[in-house]
Amino acid sequence: MFLTAIVIICGLVYLWQKWNYSFWKRNGVPGPEPSFLVGNIGQVIAQKEHLGILADGWYKKYSNVPYVGYYKVVSPAILIRDVELVKNILIKDFTSFFENDIAESSDDPNNLLSVNPFIQKDEQKWKLSRAVMSPMFTTSKMKSIFPLMQTPCDKLIKHIERQTTDTDIDSKSLSAKFTTENVASCAFSLEANSFDDPKSEFRTMGKKIFQPSFWMGIKFMIIFLLPYLVKIFSVQLLSKEVAQWARKLIRENVESRQNRKLPNEDMVQIMLSFQDKHNLTQDQVAGHAMSFFVDGYETSSSVLAFALWQVARHRDIQDKLHGEIVSVLDKYENTFSYEAINEMEYLDLVIQETLRINSIGLTLQKICTKPYVMPKLPGQKEPLVLQPGTPILIPIYAIHHDPEIYPDPETFNPLRFTEEERQKRPKCSFLPFGEGPRICVGMKFGLLQTKLALAHIVRNFKITESPNCKPFALDVRSFLYQSRDGLILRFEKRQSK
Repeated sequence: MFLTAIVIICGLVYLWQKWNYSFWKRNGVPGPEPSFLVGNIGQVIAQKEHLGILADGWYKKYSNVPYVGYYKVVSPAILIRDVELVKNILIKDFTSFFENDIAESSDDPNNLLSVNPFIQKDEQKWKLSRAVMSPMFTTSKMKSIFPLMQTPCDKLIKHIERQTTDTDIDSKSLSAKFTTENVASCAFSLEANSFDDPKSEFRTMGKKIFQPSFWMGIKFMIIFLLPYLVKIFSVQLLSKEVAQWARKLIRENVESRQNRKLPNEDMVQIMLSFQDKHNLTQDQVAGHAMSFFVDGYETSSSVLAFALWQVARHRDIQDKLHGEIVSVLDKYENTFSYEAINEMEYLDLVIQETLRINSIGLTLQKICTKPYVMPKLPGQKEPLVLQPGTPILIPIYAIHHDPEIYPDPETFNPLRFTEEERQKRPKCSFLPFGEGPRICVGMKFGLLQTKLALAHIVRNFKITESPNCKPFALDVRSFLYQSRDGLILRFEKRQSK
């Protein structure tokens, strides 16, 4: 009897799966063939491939259609190929795709990152979060916190100077130390000691959030791909240890301000200045501050690491960049300033091309929130109407490497991003920060700290790729675009003129 019941249940599951996996064929939407129980992401679940690379393969294979159907485990999902359709989803028809597809709970009061605009699912709470964080990243605020970036930059240069010219340095580790130091300075007016203390609390906690590992890969997979497991296993991006550390840090940092006057306004002070206006609790202040740390530490360190690697591999680009830095600084008494950094046009081009070719976020995942009519495909009797809850995958890496949009896409060429070249490309063909109302709120800060660090390093050192640097391989355990084997460089002090 028991065996019969098992056989019947298995048979019903099989029939249901077969029917479910015919969804796209029944609706006339092309796509890859799914596998039983895992759909089209079995390789991602097994940590054998990155979702962004799978998406790139589908993007190339189905080049004659604006969208592709695939299965996110058992859920029918859509990959968007056409950049005009991407623009509609992110901007024009934003309200039909309001939510980001992430299972991190924005309703759990114990979740410190519940205030982060990236994970907010409730529109009113999202608007409040944006209202709180947006004033922290205006041009005037960037200029006001710029002085707080100088000491971290000085520490960065001194740290490299202490190494010999034949010392191998992993650019990701170096960059992470800098962004940790810089975010601690700009957010909390604190020193992270990340260059001198390998057990620095800020570095330790940063690693606990993002450093790739088998279990970290499992956590990101559940949050982004297996949402129904989030509540079962109480999965959160921040572990309890990190959340407790953050709450203690913010509480002590805020209390210390009552007895001292800060020489420069930092991010926490900016937030406290309108705490009453938005009725922010101490936990919400801590959450916003931690969001700033999480957003500002990892992505910027990855961009800086790849920028260093790219200029190390392209000496002509490095020399041109060095020439611009020296030339601009001559106009500013050899002193870095906010105005000087923004005058370095080629520096900006190098960073933009790094963001394209080394797309830190390989995909952008959204959720359909209202019924939405898709473009009619050949052979369809009626256009497909997406239903609320349908996962949407925007393949950023694939778009950034599309030869129809970026000719010779594997070549590192900063001149792609001159104003003249930008005008030739359609909107939403460059998405390192997303686009539309949910574009990354901390974009200005991320770009500023990355440019400043790169300019300091190139001004002071000649950078080369170490002979011990292995060919690039993507770390599939990481949600972001990271090197599995590191980006190993060497630095030689430039002779002062």
